[in-house]
Amino acid sequence: EHRNLRRSKICFGAHKGWSMDLLDHPRLGAWLHLFLVDSLPVWIFWLSFLDVMTSLFVFLYMWETTKTDERPGELSYCALNEFWSAPFVPSAYNGECVHLKYNWPFVMNLGCGILCTAEIVFMCRATIGTGGADVCSGRFLASWIDAAHSQGNKIFASLLGLYVPLAVFILFWGAGLLDFSVKWHVTCMTSFLIYKSPTVVVATFSAASLRISTIPCFDYASETFAQARFRRTWKDLLFQPSSHFVTKLERALVMARMGNTAPFSKLLEDPDQLPALLDACLMYFKDIDERSDVSESESMFSDEESLDSRRSFP
Repeated sequence: EHRNLRRSKICFGAHKGWSMDLLDHPRLGAWLHLFLVDSLPVWIFWLSFLDVMTSLFVFLYMWETTKTDERPGELSYCALNEFWSAPFVPSAYNGECVHLKYNWPFVMNLGCGILCTAEIVFMCRATIGTGGADVCSGRFLASWIDAAHSQGNKIFASLLGLYVPLAVFILFWGAGLLDFSVKWHVTCMTSFLIYKSPTVVVATFSAASLRISTIPCFDYASETFAQARFRRTWKDLLFQPSSHFVTKLERALVMARMGNTAPFSKLLEDPDQLPALLDACLMYFKDIDERSDVSESESMFSDEESLDSRRSFP
């Protein structure tokens, strides 16, 4: 037990004045890291979705307003404030200048929130369920990499990407703007395509980019890597996503192969793990080199055959 506590202190970089309560609940620490830090791109997408939809609601509100005694700037400011409030009110919304019998901003925000939460919970369960709750272990990192490449993660990312244009279509359809027999509807849609559609495209690609993940160039699936333990400080836990740590580890491994083992040793809880990890990674690189050598020899062989056939051709 004393050894495990010492490992936790080394792993999380205990400092004077830093609370150690979280170390008694490693699963809570892993969930917080995955839910807040590793899921930051999902939270950024959710905020960008809110910004895009609020901007579009104000855009349509200003187009549908015919007569008003207020200055256009004051009316726009009032509408912007209230359309930022409406997505968080689970009922009909009645504000100073905006009155919504059916609170569509809340419905759209709720749908996006459910999808984002489902994506985050999936990644958390897929990582902890296979790799455990020790964020300093190689098994945890390997499980996170597999979860990021899983089909489930790609499906959720695709759903988020499709949700943005679908919500925009429902917004215009519900407002009746798809009836192009009305002249101002055509002008409104033209204005949307020129000035507002780029933000919708950016939000859509922001969600679709969650499907993209890189495979590290070392054998993270080996048992040697799974048993390794890495030095991750509180700063790493709270501010450094697992993807950044994997990239940092990958660079250190490349440098270690070139003879500079100092950066890699600093990432390890116990420097004695270094030889075994380097052997595992060397086997992985050797396998790649062998495959490339085989493909090159096959290519040379096919080129020689082609040359011989041309020489024998009458």
